[in-house]
Amino acid sequence: MANRQLVQYIKEQLNHKMSPEQLRNVLLQQGWAGPDIEAAMEAARVETQKGDRRRHHTNHVGLAISGIVVLILLAAILIVVFNQEGTSTQHTPRQPLTPETTEPSLSGWEVCSHEDDSMAKHNCYYDLNSQNVQFDCDKINDETERDYCYRAKEEVLLERYQGVQA
Repeated sequence: MANRQLVQYIKEQLNHKMSPEQLRNVLLQQGWAGPDIEAAMEAARVETQKGDRRRHHTNHVGLAISGIVVLILLAAILIVVFNQEGTSTQHTPRQPLTPETTEPSLSGWEVCSHEDDSMAKHNCYYDLNSQNVQFDCDKINDETERDYCYRAKEEVLLERYQGVQA
């Protein structure tokens, strides 16, 4: 069994870039026996290799975690980009509002207020304003619904104006 102090001393000196041959010569001059030096050198080499393997393993784990984080960030960015592409303000044709498509107890804006999807809500108000330019958005009490109505009315009027200009 190698002397622990000697093993530690050898590891320190090797870390300070002293060559193994120089270190053997110094230890022999200090009175250490050759077999003790060789046993301590071997123990220092083994301990150093174990430490290197642990550091090497830790580096791989760190790289793996970094890679996973980068992949998650890329996936999040792609989700955001693709979701934004699907939310254009272009009017998509929709079934027009007719007495058959509305509940008899609801006015046009009340039908639109029941739409869950913002694009469907916009399209509903668009259709409502296309059918009746005189539709009064001011009668809507809910501010959010009133904003949808005005945006759709503005779009309808702009399209009509551009049609007259053409």
